[in-house]
Amino acid sequence: MSDLTETTPGWLASDELESARARMPILYVEAVPVRVDDSGEVTRIGLLLRIGPEGTVSRALVSGRVLHHERVRDALLRHLEKDLGPVALPRVPASLQPFTVAEYFPTQGITPFYDPRTPCPWPTSSR
Repeated sequence: MSDLTETTPGWLASDELESARARMPILYVEAVPVRVDDSGEVTRIGLLLRIGPEGTVSRALVSGRVLHHERVRDALLRHLEKDLGPVALPRVPASLQPFTVAEYFPTQGITPFYDPRTPCPWPTSSR
């Protein structure tokens, strides 16, 4: 248990998480934070800057897992506050209606969305 991804008790170790991802879908949320003016026009779009292991800089959306027994709205707020800080004062509508729903697959070509971090549990030579 020395290889935990988080220090909070109850989180899976890296090998346990990899095994779980290979066996079942795990719900994640992604959000594009925006600022709007008084008339509701989007004035700014927020992206996170990420530094890769090689020192490369990339942009990313606010994203993360939905925890067991957690509402999607609560997960969005948790990740927005964690990534942007509570000073950002994130507001999420009371009734969530996603702008879009995307399915990420461990195999390229099924949908335009591909996540190489997710191990594929079936042989991919036939694809």
